[in-house]
Amino acid sequence: MDVTVNDLDRSRMIALRRLMLGIWAMVPLVGLAAYLSGSGNYVAVGIAAGFAGLGQLGLRMAGPVARIAAGQALMGQAIALTAAFALHPWQVDAHMTFFAFLAALVALADSRAILFAAGLVVFHHVSLSVVFSDLLYPGGDLWQNIRRSLFHGAIVAVETGALVAAVRLRLAMNAESEARNSALGEAKTATEAALAQADAARDAAEADRATAEAERDRAETRMA
Repeated sequence: MDVTVNDLDRSRMIALRRLMLGIWAMVPLVGLAAYLSGSGNYVAVGIAAGFAGLGQLGLRMAGPVARIAAGQALMGQAIALTAAFALHPWQVDAHMTFFAFLAALVALADSRAILFAAGLVVFHHVSLSVVFSDLLYPGGDLWQNIRRSLFHGAIVAVETGALVAAVRLRLAMNAESEARNSALGEAKTATEAALAQADAARDAAEADRATAEAERDRAETRMA
């Protein structure tokens, strides 16, 4: 039972550390995107670094908090990259990172991390559609940007539902394996106890037989 739980926690920790490496690697890439796109929006680098710092801080904490923080940090990189392409034709294409990064969170095997990340994406899209829309879309009026955000939000909702279902299935399979291993462990313990009792009974029977033979030999000696 403990082995299975430890394996799950170990898998989560490995995924968490690898995600954090990717998150920090995104910070200079955001700066490069701001330079190559010509937007000059180097504030995006600060956004990327700030979210990466949040994830690093969360890494010091155990359990769901660390995974949620990593999810927020990863989505923060998508936010920063989109801002780095401000008013560039590829800014819309940068939105693909939201969906890719959200899918990557399945490695953490934690529905909460995925749900909080999806919540951040929705909040980011809705709020920036109204204010600072240049950090979200390359042009368009308010109503058009809101409709874009609603469309993206619908896709995020579908993806989130699929990812949460996949994580829950994995956890259910893990729990089933844990229960099966526990039952096997209990059966093994019972078998070992039964064998030990059988060995003890055999030893006792052999001792009684040896005692009986000794008594018989003494009796025969006296009769002789």
